[in-house]
Amino acid sequence: MEKWEYKIITPSIAGWISAKMDSEKSEELLNELGENGWELVSVLPLTEQSGWGSRTGQVLLILKRKLE
Repeated sequence: MEKWEYKIITPSIAGWISAKMDSEKSEELLNELGENGWELVSVLPLTEQSGWGSRTGQVLLILKRKLE
């Protein structure tokens, strides 16, 4: 039976919607994780309630890699 380990990362996404996200740094992080065997399997928005409704302030990145 295959066994997996998991990693959860919650980067702030402040500014992503206004196109201020530094995609180069994000790619560097994901490529580094990939080189270490991590595979991104899910991205979930974390919403916060405010007076005007809700907004997404962070995302939850779930990664896995096979245990050897």
